This record gives sequence, C-alpha cells and structure tokens, in this order.
Amino acid sequence: MEELAVGFIRGAHGTAGEVKLGSYSGELAHFTALTEVRLRCPGASEDSIRRLEIEHVRLTHREALVKFRGVDSRDAAQDLRRCEVWVPRLQAAQCGEDEYYIADLIGCELRSRGGDEEVLARVVSVWETGIGDILEVETPEGKIFNVPFREPFIGAVDTAQRQIELETPWVLA
Repeated sequence: MEELAVGFIRGAHGTAGEVKLGSYSGELAHFTALTEVRLRCPGASEDSIRRLEIEHVRLTHREALVKFRGVDSRDAAQDLRRCEVWVPRLQAAQCGEDEYYIADLIGCELRSRGGDEEVLARVVSVWETGIGDILEVETPEGKIFNVPFREPFIGAVDTAQRQIELETPWVLA
C-alpha cells in the first residue's frame, strides 16, 4: 500500500504526551479520522519506523494536537519532534484542482508544449519555498536545473501519465 507524508511533529504540547502536528497540505480535518500512523524520524533507519496508535486528535487553527498511545509524558512527546507522519494514500487529504503531492511529481517527465515526444528532463526533487515550489530536474545528459512550478514555466500536469508540460524550454539551457 502506498503511503504519503502528510505532516510532521512540531514538538510537545502540555505535559501529558500530546504533540503538535503540522500539516504539509495545510488541511487538518483528515487527521481526525486517523487511528494509526507511521513515524519516520530524522537519522532513523527503515527498521526504526514506528507505528503509533492515535488516542485522540484536537484541532486548532494551525495544527492538530495528537495523543499517541504509549507517549505519556512531555519528554516522550518531545523526542518525536521533527518526525514525519506517514499514512496510506487513501487516508491523506484529497488534493484540490491544480494541487499535487510531491511524491506524485517526483519522476515525472518534462516535455515541451505541443506533444513533442522528446523527454527534456525528469523531476528528481521538489523544493518548497515561500514564493512557490521549484522543480529540481535532471536532463538526459545528467545536467541539473531548477524550474519554477508555476505559470508561465509550466503548462499541463498529468500525474497519471507522469508528464509535465514545460512551456519555457529555455530554462534548461
């Protein structure tokens, strides 16, 4: 089952083991339906991914306050700080029009407008910045470029076909 990162733990809240959970999508309501999550923490190996059961969720205007079973103190909650929260795709917030999960953009081919079959580059990562997302792409020759993920640089995005229309091929020169 495919999983997506939906948020991260900002730190402890109170003294009883609650954590402040920030949402990558900005949506919070879907957290109330979760019963279990997987945590991936910085520097941890795949073997140390933790499955945690959720006891309760309370929403604020900017984050979710979550109590995990077995996390019963402020210190235990603070130890989870900076861990990412992963859930099955079906439990993640639904994307709106022109919204995409980063996982769906990674690996997409950039092609020029008009259906040219030549692959100009492939998305290798996405940087989230304050002024908009940036696609880090690699050309078939191995050169790396950064392409703003917005008009007028990007046209149609088809994550099902794994293709992104590049309106301005000159950004790869």
